[in-house]
Amino acid sequence: MDDQLLETELAQRPEFQATSAKSGWLPELRAICSGGLLWAAFPPNNLWYLAWVALVPLAGIWVDHPKLSRRRLLRIGLVGGLTFWLLAIKWVRLSDPSAWVGWLVMSLALAVWWPIMLLLVRQLHQIKNWPLLPSWVVTWGFQEFAREYYLSGFPWYYLAHTHYRQVWLIQVADIAGTTAISLLMIAVNVLIAEWFFGGQPGWQTAPKGWKRGVVFCGLCLCFCLVYSQFRTKLTKFIPGPRVALLQSDIPQSRRLNPDQNDLVETYRRLTQKALDQHLKTFPDNSSTLDLIIWPETSFPYPVLVGDPTLNEPSYKRVLKEYIESEQAVDDWYAHRNESQEMMNAWAKQATAAIMVGANAWDISPKGFRKYNTAIMFQPDLPVVHYYKMHLVPFGEYIPWTDFLPIVAELAPFPPDQRPNLKHGEVARLLSLKNRWKMAPLICFEDTVPHVVRRFFAGNARSDQDSDVDLFVNISNDGWFRGSEEHETHLSASVFRCVETRTAMVRSVNTGISAIIDGNGRVVSEIPIGREDVLTGVVPIDTRSSVYNTCGDLSGVVSSLLAVLGCLFRRR
Repeated sequence: MDDQLLETELAQRPEFQATSAKSGWLPELRAICSGGLLWAAFPPNNLWYLAWVALVPLAGIWVDHPKLSRRRLLRIGLVGGLTFWLLAIKWVRLSDPSAWVGWLVMSLALAVWWPIMLLLVRQLHQIKNWPLLPSWVVTWGFQEFAREYYLSGFPWYYLAHTHYRQVWLIQVADIAGTTAISLLMIAVNVLIAEWFFGGQPGWQTAPKGWKRGVVFCGLCLCFCLVYSQFRTKLTKFIPGPRVALLQSDIPQSRRLNPDQNDLVETYRRLTQKALDQHLKTFPDNSSTLDLIIWPETSFPYPVLVGDPTLNEPSYKRVLKEYIESEQAVDDWYAHRNESQEMMNAWAKQATAAIMVGANAWDISPKGFRKYNTAIMFQPDLPVVHYYKMHLVPFGEYIPWTDFLPIVAELAPFPPDQRPNLKHGEVARLLSLKNRWKMAPLICFEDTVPHVVRRFFAGNARSDQDSDVDLFVNISNDGWFRGSEEHETHLSASVFRCVETRTAMVRSVNTGISAIIDGNGRVVSEIPIGREDVLTGVVPIDTRSSVYNTCGDLSGVVSSLLAVLGCLFRRR
């Protein structure tokens, strides 16, 4: 029988309509309950163990209300999804007084995944006769994988992220990706839902399919535990560079209208504090401080990156297209290197490399382009930089303006203040002292798996080989100062370290600045809202991972099975 005809026939059957009528609002209340429990598993509540049962009320709908209509499922999914996302990303409101509109729109855009999931489970479970457990597992895996790319990507709040402090469980992410851990959790949720809402049968009377599912999940959990112990206990890290991470506590209101001298003085003071701490710890100079890291956009002056092929007239001709006053053009050209010279002098005086976050003005024969940039100054070595590849929509650029110009008019920015940064095109590695290769990650780039993996996929550009020794994340989380966003951001960073077996150092305005090893363990950190310096030696991880070579196997396989399951005819 054709699938479309079968679905139409099912929708017209009296028992479907009767079930919808008799159930009242109970399914919607269960969805709301699941949304609230799931939110409680994440920061700031951190009740991580709830992730194993949070979705039981929602999954149980398929056990005692299996014949709900498509329209009813859409409503159930939407109220559950809105409950979770409105609570989870309420920190978005802090970015601007008018950001509550963005919070509502963003919550709705993310909440649509819940009704999509319920419809996909309906298609696989009822139309295609799949058992409930694999239907939910592949659906959840598809949802997490798709969200990595949906609307430029928001791979936050994966189910596995609730366990970012539980290093005893999460090591399997280096084989099949973070989603593999999420799939185990959703499977346990479904098994509990089938048992609880199916009358709580004993083992002898339980269906064979359910018992097979319990055995399979038990074996998977045992494998995760044993593998995690094996990976964490038999690991020996090599001492890497000694770094000093500067954490400022500057509200975003001061950064949007900066007193440039005041900002420079703040980081000069923190830089001096890092040098004093190092000298106090090693008064005999038995150890060197290799790198001092400032947060994202902490350097208040634009850094000019000029094409070396441009002569003075060509350089000024490009500038004139963007600067009206000819005198201002002359001043820009005359003083274009002053800020770089200042930072070079600081690096030479400190005898350590200094990495800062800044806006780069790239001037080339193609024109004038702005980039969010990580720039490293090293004593007696050329300045090197990395342009951010994954920009935040509406925060750093306005999307879709090429084919929908009206979007720019609808964005809440005056014409002269619209964000217009460009995407970097190269996963460029930066070499520290010609010894360590660093992969810079700016702002939320450390939350996007496929962006991080670009540094390992054979397309990373550096002067020598492309092996990555450590990640350097510079962020400005002052937009969401004092909220759970700080810890949620950190939780995603942890899984990038486990997936790739690469240590990470994070220098973040308002926090959380931290050193994370290749097992995902947060070695040391500075609490939220404290201005301080964190100094330590980076533990270099020499291990490789399947994930670096093959990517997110669990997400890809789940998505493939979901698509194929919908395409093939029902047996």
